[in-house]
Amino acid sequence: VSLAWQFSSSKKVKDYEIDYKSTTSSTWRVFKTVRLQNSITVTGLKTHDTAYDFRVIAIDTCMGNKSLPGVVHQTVLLKGTGGNLVSLLSWSPYQGFGVNSYVIFKYIKNKWVRIDSVIGSKANYNDSAVQCRGIYYYKILAYSNSGGFTSYSDSISVQPIDAVTPPTPYIQYASVLKNGFIAVYWNKSVPIVKQYDIWYKSAHGPWKSFAILTNMYSATISGLNTRDSTWSFRINVIDSCSSKISKYSAAHTVMNIAGTAGNLSNTVTWSSYIGFTVNKYYIYAWNKNCQL
Repeated sequence: VSLAWQFSSSKKVKDYEIDYKSTTSSTWRVFKTVRLQNSITVTGLKTHDTAYDFRVIAIDTCMGNKSLPGVVHQTVLLKGTGGNLVSLLSWSPYQGFGVNSYVIFKYIKNKWVRIDSVIGSKANYNDSAVQCRGIYYYKILAYSNSGGFTSYSDSISVQPIDAVTPPTPYIQYASVLKNGFIAVYWNKSVPIVKQYDIWYKSAHGPWKSFAILTNMYSATISGLNTRDSTWSFRINVIDSCSSKISKYSAAHTVMNIAGTAGNLSNTVTWSSYIGFTVNKYYIYAWNKNCQL
């Protein structure tokens, strides 16, 4: 910690005693006595987890008398906790001069960058410009109300977390393309989600995972017996950061059509589509010559 003070107005004073203590202790310790100096760096401190008090005492070089201690100054102790995709910063206020504002610095691309400031009466700040699993470094600077004095905190590191399960996805629709092939379409999830797990099952079979797709919003499943069975589909999503898995979407079940030949007529039946509300069904016919 670097200290600076004004020289005494008395010409008899040439020596200065620098005292310090942690804020949790009541015992002052002498760090050093210097002559004709008005600044010093106090070393051997645990500034990453401890705030310290400092005072300077002027000594009459001729008589050895000591002055009363000057104003005690206390450093800022910065702390940080990783929240849900946010860095939660808090600090102990600087004491020794009135604080006009605190400036928050973040280490970005190999240099300290000012990201924001808060009024001097505030002692916390939340940084949401973070990603899960990233490690971020911060320090703050206290600006005095007058005199242009400043004081830095020590730097700290914070690692945000991602504790939220991604939202449940939903399928737009599924449709048979031709015998054995069904296409499934779904909506894009929130930005942090990049992986989509596609599941399918026959009418009486168990659910099976078809594939986990990255940044894709449709898939075609092949090898299905679409003539004799209905097929259902569902998806869930995987948070690319925390690996948390969402709930399954509502299942969509495609139609299965059947027909019976009659006397100059055909009877066509089908299972209902499940997954969205059907307004109407359109019936198409095909023969060698035309599509009706």
